[in-house]
Amino acid sequence: MSGEVAEIEARGPRGSYRIGVKLRKALRLLGEGKRLGEAAALSGMSGRGLTLALRRPQVAEQLTADARAALVGQLPRATATIEKVMAGDNMVAALNSARFVLGTAAGIAEPVRGLQVGVAVSVDVKAGYVLDLRDDPDGPLPRPLVIDAEADSAA
Repeated sequence: MSGEVAEIEARGPRGSYRIGVKLRKALRLLGEGKRLGEAAALSGMSGRGLTLALRRPQVAEQLTADARAALVGQLPRATATIEKVMAGDNMVAALNSARFVLGTAAGIAEPVRGLQVGVAVSVDVKAGYVLDLRDDPDGPLPRPLVIDAEADSAA
């Protein structure tokens, strides 16, 4: 070493992440419902590599697109099933399927539960114990002592 300092160029910003063939296959398998380890093995990737790739926004978007594409083929069956349930004898199931159809297809949301007007009565009584430390437990009770916490904190 001659004492000279070598300059190291700083790494520039990286380009966009390229989704390769193996990763694309793994994403398709995940979209079809395979588990992560199973999809990684079938596509020739390591489980860790697939997990790290799923952290990237581009990969998550591709996984969402693949999952939607896999579900599109199921829409006619799902619609037929909801129609059967709504026409059936079970009124609870028919009501739930009607809510689902109104909420998703028609965009009509049911009222949010828990926002109904109500009245609440609150009595500020704090339960506790009274310890009777008198010498004669059968004797008369002394006059009760009331301690006002608000007056004590103001002083």
